Amino acid sequence: MTTLVCKTPPGGHKATLSMVSEKSTPSLNALNSVHDWQCRRFVESQVTQLELKETPHCFVSSVNGILVYEIKCRKHYPSSEFLYNIRALHCMDGAAGFIKFIGVVTDDEGKYLKGYLLEFQRARWNLMQLAATPSIPWERREKWAFQVVRGLSQIHRKGFIVGGLTIWAIPVVIGNTDSVQFWYFKKHVVAGRTVGAYYPPEFRYVRDMSQTADAADCPPATSKMDIFHLGLLLWLLAENEPITRASPVCMRRRCDTANDSSCDLTHAEPIALPRLPKSIPQYFRDMVDDCRAENPSDRPAAWELLQKFPAASDSLQQPELSVPQAPRSPAFNTLNRVTCNNCMAESPEFPIFHCNICDSNDFDLCQTCFEAGGHCLEESHLLVEVVKIGSWMIPRKYYSCVKSSGAREVIEI
Repeated sequence: MTTLVCKTPPGGHKATLSMVSEKSTPSLNALNSVHDWQCRRFVESQVTQLELKETPHCFVSSVNGILVYEIKCRKHYPSSEFLYNIRALHCMDGAAGFIKFIGVVTDDEGKYLKGYLLEFQRARWNLMQLAATPSIPWERREKWAFQVVRGLSQIHRKGFIVGGLTIWAIPVVIGNTDSVQFWYFKKHVVAGRTVGAYYPPEFRYVRDMSQTADAADCPPATSKMDIFHLGLLLWLLAENEPITRASPVCMRRRCDTANDSSCDLTHAEPIALPRLPKSIPQYFRDMVDDCRAENPSDRPAAWELLQKFPAASDSLQQPELSVPQAPRSPAFNTLNRVTCNNCMAESPEFPIFHCNICDSNDFDLCQTCFEAGGHCLEESHLLVEVVKIGSWMIPRKYYSCVKSSGAREVIEI
């Protein structure tokens, strides 16, 4: 910003005007951007964090009593990718297949951008974890595939890129009505990634870059990279197999690499994927092959793929609410040994009641202390009931502290 400053020299001579440039800051630039985009604003004092949903930056929070997802800015000022997500979600707000964008959060003085808010989903499932459930019929998988391709077509038409349509950190969830929802985006190709089948041929060189490489040093993601990733996602949806390896192709190659380990054999980083069985419709098998073309120019656009689905696919968008057993929440992967923070009982029987914020995500109450009215260190937080089924830690319900009525508020997951 430039300011005109009036200077009167000693002796009463004629005053002169000089131009002084004020250095813009990343925080100011970010606030100017969200102002230009006409994003709704909230201040931090309006937002109460209830629990950590996904490490390290996604929280379940409350705004005026309404549950929301709060995506926190992890740096002193937002990165270009953070702003990219705000702009993309704001632009796609109201479009089918995208989580509803609510607004941005600033500090109480309105000087710094602190995060943004998305609509809370009481049912929210990882697409690939659901797809790994063998009991899900083909018709439902086909519906999800159609919705993914439709969403990709819409985001590309608006000039944005998903940039990370991969199996391990997939930016696609299944929402309340059993429908696909995109919820975050990446501007750049991720460096040093070890997950098999991630890099299209034109970006294989990025694999050898350090994982700590600055995003600005990595090439921008492209729509053709999205299509290459889409081919693997469609293949996995059709495979109807649990995802248990760093390279999903290993399961078809009878590879003896240990589960969840990196495989360095050539089959782990394929361009063309193994042909799907003939029980899968021909159009779908052809789509997978087309998406994995070695030459980016040979890969079809998302809108062209959308036209390949049978006319009946659009009717498959009707809600299908029977959902298999909930996948593990990432927050509960470390609950191998539990100690009640109140009575200090070790390894109490399940269910336990866990706070994902207090004590660095390590606060637990046994059922006895919970039923006696115990809570975590902050009354505003929610405790999540966790049950153990086999080796799975399953979140069930959220509970508030005991209210003046003598009862807790309960939120079903």
